[in-house]
Amino acid sequence: MTETVLKGGISNTVYIWRTEEKACERCQSLNGQEYYNIEDIPDRPHPNCKCYLETKTDDELCDCYDLYERLEEIIMNFNILESAVGAEITSIEKLAYQADASLSELDEKLNEISSEYGMHLPECEYNIDADFEQMYAQKFELLTLINDITGLLSPLQTILGTIYNFVSNYIYLLAERDGTMDKFYHSKANCEAAKRGILGTAVATGLSDLKELYDSFTYVHTHKVSKEEALADSQRDQVANNEGRTRGRMYPDCDCAALMWGLRPKHRKER
Repeated sequence: MTETVLKGGISNTVYIWRTEEKACERCQSLNGQEYYNIEDIPDRPHPNCKCYLETKTDDELCDCYDLYERLEEIIMNFNILESAVGAEITSIEKLAYQADASLSELDEKLNEISSEYGMHLPECEYNIDADFEQMYAQKFELLTLINDITGLLSPLQTILGTIYNFVSNYIYLLAERDGTMDKFYHSKANCEAAKRGILGTAVATGLSDLKELYDSFTYVHTHKVSKEEALADSQRDQVANNEGRTRGRMYPDCDCAALMWGLRPKHRKER
């Protein structure tokens, strides 16, 4: 596990798009939009655009640097604890080694026949497409098995690692200063936790359930919404969380940021 390194800066400046009353429909659609990052501000819709940006500095926003330092300290403590318990459980290491060896053999076979894949008609005796696809599916099953073994090998390490996934993604979400990125980072955390195996998936499910239970009550007061609206928002979040865990299990060797990219808001997908 590596330490999280925050990049970029934090600013209390908010950029608000302002439009004239007789502006075109496209400009009107942007009126009042707030942007916390300069790079998120869209280009002017057309050459004659007379829209402008209102810059607002909110002095009441908290100084997040202290919060980030505390969160980074938590992550450092997790790393220390993880190192301490990493060597405690070794009874399943032999099985993990055997699974790795089987995976290497399977990769070699796939490499040997990959050049023939899709090169012959179905009725041709040299057609190996079915065998290749079956072996490729076995590879993902084996990867999942290895993750399960590794997860069970050190339960405490897996639990700490899962919490690390949630904390580090939360730090990145805070750094974004863009609340619409929440589903992306929460689902990404679930995806990363699920790649740790059965236990990581279970811990991620529990953490997500607790968070959404808490949010469903607090959002009524902090966001001034009804209980029904808060519950509906929580249910949408849980769909994203579950999707993250599902993709993490199905594609254990893929980057979770890429797997969950579709959950980024439209204005953040081009970056």
